[in-house]
Amino acid sequence: NSVVCAPVMIGFAAIIFRNAAFHRDPAVYPRLVKLVLFSSAVHQAIFVSISSLPFAVGQVQDAGLIFLSSMADQVVDTLHADGASDAEVYATTLVSLSLSTFSLGIALIATGRLRLAGLVQYLPLPVVGGYLAYIGLYCLEAGLSLMSSVEVTSLLGPDAPAQWAALASPSAFLPCIPGIGGGVLIILTLQRVHHYLVLPTMLLAIPLLFYALAFSMGYALDDLRQAGLVAEREPSDPNPL
Repeated sequence: NSVVCAPVMIGFAAIIFRNAAFHRDPAVYPRLVKLVLFSSAVHQAIFVSISSLPFAVGQVQDAGLIFLSSMADQVVDTLHADGASDAEVYATTLVSLSLSTFSLGIALIATGRLRLAGLVQYLPLPVVGGYLAYIGLYCLEAGLSLMSSVEVTSLLGPDAPAQWAALASPSAFLPCIPGIGGGVLIILTLQRVHHYLVLPTMLLAIPLLFYALAFSMGYALDDLRQAGLVAEREPSDPNPL
């Protein structure tokens, strides 16, 4: 479970903080990833420790990602329009997301205590299905943005032709090949092999295979960074706490 959780949380961080404002300073985004990992650990520890189910395993889900990402974008756009500094934007975004998540938690606890969970059955199934489908599309767009360094926000919307054209350029498409290939390999393997160790094993094997092939072909880590296949080096932090 921990093998699966770590890359998932890193992916969630990439989706939540996909706005370009969080990537201007190379020292900022790695800290945001650490905050997401820390908040995930807190969530899982509390869920496991106080759940009434003895076998419960806590795991952060992807259902709220689109809302967190949208709120972060709105905070950035609003504050930048008012002339706020980057530090003010980062602080306001983190506080807003934390308060929103906390408020939702209180609402869910109240719903359970008041035994109102049955009201969920009145949601139309097409609405639920459409929302789940949009989550998948949103995650796909965020993944392509992360791999290609191209802002992808509307693969099926009015800006789709321009964004597909940007993704089709060699500088954007080539860095996506390992990620797309790895994703297709995971899907095909999970469809044919049904075992709980398949996914964590593949999540460990794919990066090991990637680095083994890269180093055997004579590429250094700086070469992979320059090609956009590996994240930029995090600047040294004189105050890591």
